[in-house]
Amino acid sequence: MLRSPPDPLYTLKSDLNPVHSVCFWSHEKNEKLFAGCQSGQVQLWSLQSNRSVEGLQAHPGPCLNVGCYGVNLITQGKGDGNVKSWHPLEGGGWAPNYTIHTKHSVFCRFSMLNNGDEASSMLICPDEDYSVGVYSAFSGEKLTDLKMDDFEANRKSLGYVMALKSFLDPSTNKPMLLVAHEAGQISLRDLYSAGMEVCRISVGEPIISLEYDPLEGVGVYGTPESTCIRKFRIDTKTGDAELGSQTAITNPGISCVQLRPDSKLLAAGGWDGRLRIFSWQRSPKESEKPNNKDLSVHNSQDLKTSEDGSDTSKGHVNSSSDENVVTKVPPFKKAMKPLAVLKHHSKSIQDVAFSNGPVESWNCSCLIAAGSDD
Repeated sequence: MLRSPPDPLYTLKSDLNPVHSVCFWSHEKNEKLFAGCQSGQVQLWSLQSNRSVEGLQAHPGPCLNVGCYGVNLITQGKGDGNVKSWHPLEGGGWAPNYTIHTKHSVFCRFSMLNNGDEASSMLICPDEDYSVGVYSAFSGEKLTDLKMDDFEANRKSLGYVMALKSFLDPSTNKPMLLVAHEAGQISLRDLYSAGMEVCRISVGEPIISLEYDPLEGVGVYGTPESTCIRKFRIDTKTGDAELGSQTAITNPGISCVQLRPDSKLLAAGGWDGRLRIFSWQRSPKESEKPNNKDLSVHNSQDLKTSEDGSDTSKGHVNSSSDENVVTKVPPFKKAMKPLAVLKHHSKSIQDVAFSNGPVESWNCSCLIAAGSDD
């Protein structure tokens, strides 16, 4: 018998709805959840008391995004185009560190590359005229404008920058950036080379949410119209890129996708108010790979994704050999396994966030928060 989806541990609600963005923050056993609201205020909820303990009026319009850099809070306004850094005061309250005037007025959120090193931690922000700026997360100083000449030449056909995802290339430790465009293009950019394009893949539909697993080289995106979430693969070494499996959902519109820090789960927030949790698969390490000699055709079934997103099982046998040989389907070609559909929200989910580690206030290894229009 299937278990019912779990209820939320707690529902935090105020008069400042809707919530556009959420972020966990922790400092010296002081654990909070930040919620960026339609009013431009950031609501600070104590995870010890589950009460709103403070409010920061960060922007005159909606607070599109919130993030943490050390103990500092980073906020992004929709409409004013400003990205701001704030530090906590000893007696309570927050004071500004710097303001980045991006002139971006749509809804693409900044991406933070936080290496724990002041010299290399970056804020990658959308800017006006279809451009992207790279700033120091510590000082707010502009490090570079991405010289995306190919975008300038084709900006009318590519459209607005819709989503950004920065990461460190595991093989070179270089900062890289995925850029999703309105016309359905995802390009990989080398931030050390002023945004030089490494490769590009066309998905054929507008993208509004983007996530990427650097160790696996596999990403996932959500769209406003499709009734599926789709994987893609990008090889940072060779520049090879291809689309992967589709995982079907009931209703269209995925506004946010987020991997848990251990990359074992993926959360997807939908326009239908559903929070969907999927298993995220990685390729086995060499030490974990099974010995083909120990397998038979009866237990060597792999999931294979058909074009409509359904799963079929098939055993693979090399008839020319005396030994059974198993052909493994790469994880990016497998549909994600749904684990739960949480139906607590009645309106569109705008953002999801995992805690970076254990939350002592709740005595758990990891929490997930979802902010919505309700």
